[in-house]
Amino acid sequence: MTTIYETQQSINKWQNEHFPNATEDGILRHLSEEFNEFNEAACYDNIKAGSEEAADIVILLYAWANKVGIDLHTEIDKKMLKNRHRKWNIQSDGTGRHVKD
Repeated sequence: MTTIYETQQSINKWQNEHFPNATEDGILRHLSEEFNEFNEAACYDNIKAGSEEAADIVILLYAWANKVGIDLHTEIDKKMLKNRHRKWNIQSDGTGRHVKD
C-alpha cells in the first residue's frame, strides 16, 4: 500500500482543480455540516466514522485558509506559542480554559 502524506498545499491544489468556484461562505456552511456529522459519530463512539469526519473538517479548514490567504500550519505554530505561555484553568471535564490576558 502506498502512503500519501498530504499537505495544505497539495489539498488546496486538488480543491482548486475540482471546486474552482467554491466560495468562502459555501466552505463555511459545508464545514458546519461536517462538524455536525463528526459530533454525531463521536457521540455514538463510532471511531471510524468520526475519524473520516474529522478528516473532512481539516480538509475544509484548508479550503477556508486558502480562500482567506493563510497557511494554517503557520497559524497553528503561532497559536501554540501563545498557548504555551498562558496560564490555564482546568475544568471539571478535564479540558482547559486560559486565564484572560
